[in-house]
Amino acid sequence: MRHYGGNVAIALSSAWTKMSAFANNMSTEEYIAKLLGTKPKIPLPCFNLINAGLHGAFDKKNKPFNPIQELMLIPVSDSFEQGYEKIMLVFQNLKKISGESLVGKEGGISPKLPFTKSLQLLEKSIKEAGYMTRDFRVALDAAASEFYDIETKKYTPVSGEKPKNIDEMIDFYKKLVKNSPIKFFSVEDPFNQNDFSSFAILQRELRNIILFGDDLYATNLERLKKGLERQATKGIIIKPNQNGTISGTLEVIKYSLKNKLINIISHRSNQAPGDLLNAYLAIATGQMIKYGSSRGERVEAYNEILRIERDAKIFGKKLEYAGKNLLK
Repeated sequence: MRHYGGNVAIALSSAWTKMSAFANNMSTEEYIAKLLGTKPKIPLPCFNLINAGLHGAFDKKNKPFNPIQELMLIPVSDSFEQGYEKIMLVFQNLKKISGESLVGKEGGISPKLPFTKSLQLLEKSIKEAGYMTRDFRVALDAAASEFYDIETKKYTPVSGEKPKNIDEMIDFYKKLVKNSPIKFFSVEDPFNQNDFSSFAILQRELRNIILFGDDLYATNLERLKKGLERQATKGIIIKPNQNGTISGTLEVIKYSLKNKLINIISHRSNQAPGDLLNAYLAIATGQMIKYGSSRGERVEAYNEILRIERDAKIFGKKLEYAGKNLLK
């Protein structure tokens, strides 16, 4: 049997999925939903607005100004189109107010600011766009493995501050959530990618917040099972390229949905344009999708979902918006 490298394998698997849908006279999202046994829905979008960590601006010592990787906004809206419009207005004001021209790897701006200042900048941009903070939820991707010291077993989430142990990190996240001017929805990868127990402790402490595992699970079924045994998170980030095949990715999604985890279908670093499979996968899964707010390869999946939602309205096809239930 011939073996293929990861990038080739996922491309072949993606192409096979689309061809199978065509052969069955179905749209790709309908075909994937049939494989999953789900009902297609327009997903709730999670927009990456501020890039930091290894994806953002660096100081003169070649270290991130803000070690925490991503600051995202989720719109409270009645449709994908309405939410998209709200976010784009906020993003335009964010660029104007910040004066930033530097765009990070994930399509958000990259200001030379610590996390709390970035959050205040986001609050101001929301108000400048004519909205209230209650019109949005904030999501955080810490990517904590990137600022974890394996020797000291400590974290440095704020540049220039003293490294923190596990207990101090738990307090750090609790204070962020409590003091945020925008209501928190989720925190992604708050600890090192192998520290299942600390994830579980924080998830119990922040019971109204969804912890998501990205590096923690790597779209791997065995790691997911380990996390579920420890009740480590309430959500999972899905990246087909992490798994290597669409069939393997669907196994992970099926198992996570069966165990009532929230799924976010996510873009990945260095993603090339042209592959819209994540858009179809998000609709088939019927929960959430995470992409950037600018750069062609970051917004094309959103634009495809927007097209599908509009076509559904035009042709009288019932396609529920997942955001109505997920943000209750």
